[in-house]
Amino acid sequence: QVWFTEGEAATESDNGVATVVRARLEARHLVASCSVPLVFPLVRIGERFYSDGDVAHHDPLGVAIGMGSRRILHIGMRARRPRDIPPLPSDHVPTIGEVMRMLQHGMRYDQATMQAGWLEVLNYFHARLPAEYQASLPNSPPSGSVDLDRYQPVEVELFRPSEPLDAHADSPKATGRTPGGLRFHKAYIARLIELGESDASARHDDLVRFFDPSREQRASRFEKAAPTP
Repeated sequence: QVWFTEGEAATESDNGVATVVRARLEARHLVASCSVPLVFPLVRIGERFYSDGDVAHHDPLGVAIGMGSRRILHIGMRARRPRDIPPLPSDHVPTIGEVMRMLQHGMRYDQATMQAGWLEVLNYFHARLPAEYQASLPNSPPSGSVDLDRYQPVEVELFRPSEPLDAHADSPKATGRTPGGLRFHKAYIARLIELGESDASARHDDLVRFFDPSREQRASRFEKAAPTP
């Protein structure tokens, strides 16, 4: 993995899994990020070629956390799954196409959403460490141990689309039977932009509250609800 970063707080690093490179971000970096292997050509930046990082993107929040982020806004691509999934007919047999789509969905699973769940678990247990244990932590922990004294809770806000993105796409016949994730058509992109603006407007107050520096860290979803007076 290679992460291109820009800004005053941007620092270069290499943890053996991902390499962080400072650069002046341009359109070619975005094009490289969208370059799905075997579908779109690789993009040359400097002396190397780059493609969609989703192939090896197993720690999407790691670089931001390593740079000191305490609050992360994650914009997902999938609407929240409905609680009641319609049942299939009793005589239904999955087709090869349906099985392949299931496998593709698993390969492109939203790792950031899963990672946000792990962070909530860590935040929950870190907040419950006894004070005397915190005080006994060494300044330089032994090699291979977790430095809990330096751990800083990270709050992740999951921003999901209110509607499935495929619902705004034209029919496969109209798009030349292009797979759902690759419908880079102007009309479709315009509808997605409108959906994003509409969803952001609907959650405007929540987003403002999330980035308010004076607000205390949000409690984990594992916290017990306060009793009703």
